[in-house]
Amino acid sequence: MTLRSRRLAIALLFACVGCSTPSVEPTPRLVLLYLPCTVNVEFLAPYEDVTFTPRLEEFAAQSVVFERHMTESGQSGPSYASIFTGRHADGHGVFHHPTPIDSEIAIVGEVFRRAGFYVEAWLAHVMASGELGYGRGANEVHHLALTHGTPEFVHLLRRLRDEPRAKALVVANHTLTHSPYRVESLGPFCARHSEECSLRAEDPQRFDAAAGFYLNHHAELSHDFPDVVARYELSKEQIDYLAQVIEVLYRANIARLDHHFGSLLDAIEAHGLTSVSLVAFTADHGEAMYREELLFPWTHGHQLAHEVLQVPLLIRAPGVAPRRYRVVTRSTDLLPTLASLAGVKPPVLPSDPWNGVDLAAAMRNEAPEPALEAYSHTALTARVVVEESASWGRFRSWFPREDPELMWAQLRSARPVADASFDNSVVQLRGHLDEAGSVSIVPAFVGSPPLDRDAALERVREYRRRLIEVWRDGSDAEQLDEEYQKELLRRLGYIE
Repeated sequence: MTLRSRRLAIALLFACVGCSTPSVEPTPRLVLLYLPCTVNVEFLAPYEDVTFTPRLEEFAAQSVVFERHMTESGQSGPSYASIFTGRHADGHGVFHHPTPIDSEIAIVGEVFRRAGFYVEAWLAHVMASGELGYGRGANEVHHLALTHGTPEFVHLLRRLRDEPRAKALVVANHTLTHSPYRVESLGPFCARHSEECSLRAEDPQRFDAAAGFYLNHHAELSHDFPDVVARYELSKEQIDYLAQVIEVLYRANIARLDHHFGSLLDAIEAHGLTSVSLVAFTADHGEAMYREELLFPWTHGHQLAHEVLQVPLLIRAPGVAPRRYRVVTRSTDLLPTLASLAGVKPPVLPSDPWNGVDLAAAMRNEAPEPALEAYSHTALTARVVVEESASWGRFRSWFPREDPELMWAQLRSARPVADASFDNSVVQLRGHLDEAGSVSIVPAFVGSPPLDRDAALERVREYRRRLIEVWRDGSDAEQLDEEYQKELLRRLGYIE
């Protein structure tokens, strides 16, 4: 070796002292898409200062927390369909539930299975079930809720642990936090969080009486609240007390949800899979509690309330640093984003501004956060719901028939909101009946939107026109058996 060669070798040796091979983050081998129903973000620690969701608070510290994540609709059918497909109702075909999802549109299970993932689905929500097409692409579909001890889930985790080349997608939905809010969650909740149950401790008999009244009348309270108030001559003090009791019940169910989700994370960790897991926690829609100005308290789907349309989204992924994501995102963005994060080719979606986009690069800080607009609408009132809700005066006054012209539509702007208020950057169109029974369309601007109002209003009109046009073109499509529709709707309190 020449003197020059020796000097070059020594220089290279010292140049590399302290350097290392660039780290390569593992590609996720387990993707968990966890989809509870009816989750109000104001009851979750990542979004508000509450103490009864410690597992979600812990998970949020490891995740990207999306602060302004919006759903397509306040009803499970359209909302789950948008998550599963990356499209709105004009693409997935679900305008009300129960409705089968369009068989021509690729859904998340099919996208991941084509990429070599084993797909297992636990679909415990009757409005987003295997029977309605939400299990397409899955190797196995289970019609029950996923828990950490479910034998098939444990077997899958063991397989992933023992077979380094195996990879799987798990999709899970359920109705744990759907109304009527379960009383059986109350005991464990109060034992763990006594500070949340002071109302019950002060007067157990009165609390239980109010809880019983809610359970016996929950559908009426949600759909025709003024009639219940008048019929039982409820005073303002009684209404306020009832609202507090119902909120305690809801908190208890949210705490139970937190425990269930945390147990799944524990199972993943116990099998050594945390570092190779991509976990997304979101919901189909939120839930309205009691506010005097709301048309329909303790429910969802019939009004464009911010607590119904904003939903949680937390994503923990290899190679993605935890942070707060502060601009508007949509449930349609979830499929392309999860696919990209998992190294799966995302589906090609139409370029309409309400369909999903891939947020993976923005999550990794490799690209700016895209300035998106979130479009939402009320679900249509199915004919069987109209027929079976004759005694609900307020509901029938707003939705007397299956009519797409009665649909409400909304746009939320991309601009971040510094004070986390959702009372601005919104444009709405509301359809209602005038005295002659004709449909009137009323624009409603909430707050002072930081966008050109006329241009924004025209975009909402176009979105609404598109939905109505597609619904009318497909209104003669084959529907589920009417008695089966009624059975599913009764299970969740949508008809009497």
